[in-house]
Amino acid sequence: AKVCGGGGKYPLITAMKEELNREKRSPPYPDIDWAKTSKAAEIASPTTLPPATKIDVKELLRNAGLDKVKKRTEIKRTNPDVPEIEDKNSQAPKVFCYFTNWSTRRPGKGKFEPEQIDPFMCTHIVYAFATLEDYVLAPGEDSDVGEEFQPGLYSRIQGLREDNPNLKILLAIGGWAFGSKPFKELTENVFRMNTFVYDSLEFLREYQFDGLDIDWEYPRGAEDKANYARLVKELRMAFEGESESSNQPRLILSAAVPASFEAVAAG
Repeated sequence: AKVCGGGGKYPLITAMKEELNREKRSPPYPDIDWAKTSKAAEIASPTTLPPATKIDVKELLRNAGLDKVKKRTEIKRTNPDVPEIEDKNSQAPKVFCYFTNWSTRRPGKGKFEPEQIDPFMCTHIVYAFATLEDYVLAPGEDSDVGEEFQPGLYSRIQGLREDNPNLKILLAIGGWAFGSKPFKELTENVFRMNTFVYDSLEFLREYQFDGLDIDWEYPRGAEDKANYARLVKELRMAFEGESESSNQPRLILSAAVPASFEAVAAG
């Protein structure tokens, strides 16, 4: 069978074939007969590959992070004539990792439990996802809060703090399946939004989360943009006020936002 490869119409394929076979053709550049070419080519004999090396991904990532920190802290000046400048605004890197509440229902090796998380691999764990019920924060799954004699995923993932007390655990609201409509309905009404903000304070404290992650996928247009900014502002102000009145660390506020040109252009 003859396939594409004519010199005039497909110059790149023709050049590749000529170079591999060390030949030159004359016009009118007939199509390459790849059937003949493949028969004449030498076929590599199969080889036995060495066994795969088992890699502990969590340990690999942890070691990589520690190595980076070590290099940053052990930098030495190469030019003593240049004064050393201390960056007072520098901070240690923050590594956010998402844990989804449906990962425990995956079949086979895809199943993943909270206890399998390395508590030192990330600085922040974001538990995904909560939902809205009557425009207030609510568990996304029944398994989130558990039952009387069966701990829920909330308490199980917070058990990681026993090994790493510095670990921060946030609750995410939204997600791709959640969509944009619930956020639109929430933010277009001031009363709904204020109720959500102050109810979220109680919810996060009750279930011992360190903060809230807003995952609105995705705001579009000037109205959504303004309402999104208003929601974030109200949450931040409420978090600050609650922290001052309760003498507790301020709840963390984060957001998952798109970086695609389409999403940015849409506002």
